[in-house]
Amino acid sequence: MEPIEPSTKKLDSQYFREVTRFESPAGAVRDLLTEHPTGRRRLASTATPQEMKDMFIEKDIRMLHKRGEEHGTITCRIDEKENFEITTLRVDVVCDGRRAKVEFTTDWQLDANRRDLTINSLFLKLDGTIIDYFDGMRDIEARRVAFVGNARQRIQEDYLRILSSTKCSFLQQKMSFSA
Repeated sequence: MEPIEPSTKKLDSQYFREVTRFESPAGAVRDLLTEHPTGRRRLASTATPQEMKDMFIEKDIRMLHKRGEEHGTITCRIDEKENFEITTLRVDVVCDGRRAKVEFTTDWQLDANRRDLTINSLFLKLDGTIIDYFDGMRDIEARRVAFVGNARQRIQEDYLRILSSTKCSFLQQKMSFSA
């Protein structure tokens, strides 16, 4: 697989290499692999929201908003050209069917484990290596939508996952459901 675009590499190498690790998460990887790009720049990071804010301030990087900070997401703009949504790795500790209470982690597999679908649990390292803990690549190749773990539990954690799985099914065209 081709490495990530230069602007994303610049964000990692020029600003934060010594402090944290970035990878493209979940749906961003799925969209790239299935040729359904959204144009959104999304990264996952081991840095906490506060560490990200401190780094952005130190490097004079503009933060657009911090609305998602409670769930670990900070949006910044690089070189006044591109916006990046950067989200801290996390685990869901309390789920109520929509908004989970989260704890931040540095464990990539724990973050992948909280994802809804296998095809949304992929990570893409900046060198182009795909990290696949739950056979999401196999499911993309088979055009299959499969939940990570127990489908019923995943849906009860967040009811919008029903829509997410349906959307992914339509995006992938000939995909079939597997629970």
